[in-house]
Amino acid sequence: EGLNLSREHWTQSIELLITDVVMPVMNGKEMATDILVARPTTKVIYMSGYADNVLNYFDVLSSGGAFIPKPFTPRLLLDTVKRVL
Repeated sequence: EGLNLSREHWTQSIELLITDVVMPVMNGKEMATDILVARPTTKVIYMSGYADNVLNYFDVLSSGGAFIPKPFTPRLLLDTVKRVL
């Protein structure tokens, strides 16, 4: 759904993408990569409730994104958003 929205509003910038690593149709890195092609300045925060090996399997941090483990506190999310932006 997020990818479709980004395509529908292709002329608008996306400052920050927050996505789960594991999703039903495509993983978060695939979605971020697709969005970054059209909007290379978009910052990305990945989240996951799975173990660290999921990060390695999907290689999510190689694109320079940040990561927060689930469950996370509002404070951790806010601090991560501030750091990334």
